[in-house]
Amino acid sequence: MYKIPTMNALRLSISFTLKYRYRIARHGTKCKKRILHFINSLTRKYISRKRSEYNKHDDTQTAEYS
Repeated sequence: MYKIPTMNALRLSISFTLKYRYRIARHGTKCKKRILHFINSLTRKYISRKRSEYNKHDDTQTAEYS
């Protein structure tokens, strides 16, 4: 049950990368790193938000994921 939001976030970031791949390919590696860093931060924010939502529903499980 807990793995679902993580998979959604990964799928979201993957679709984002595919969408912007032509831009990434056109520019240098610096831009690629910046975009990948942006995607990673988005994914991390999304996962942490989902984790906090998940923990709000069930307080007994907070110790497992903290």
